Amino acid sequence: MLNRAVAWPDQFDNPHVRYATRQLKPNERDVSRVWAEDSTITWLEAPLLIGAQPEDGIRVRRKLRRLGNEVLRRKTLEMGEGQ
Repeated sequence: MLNRAVAWPDQFDNPHVRYATRQLKPNERDVSRVWAEDSTITWLEAPLLIGAQPEDGIRVRRKLRRLGNEVLRRKTLEMGEGQ
């Protein structure tokens, strides 16, 4: 079982990572956390460790990629407005 004493997103110093991980549903967060904390497993293997389906790992990876792209888009807009 994953330790939830401190919310996982709150453990990150980077505000963009905190934003992205807060957008995940609890089961998506669990998949991403298992993957992030073990560099030897794949996105297909991570869900199996928490009783989810392998496809969930691919879906979470894609969602995180979309969220990351959104963070980059917003940051680019902010930088353009500051000039």
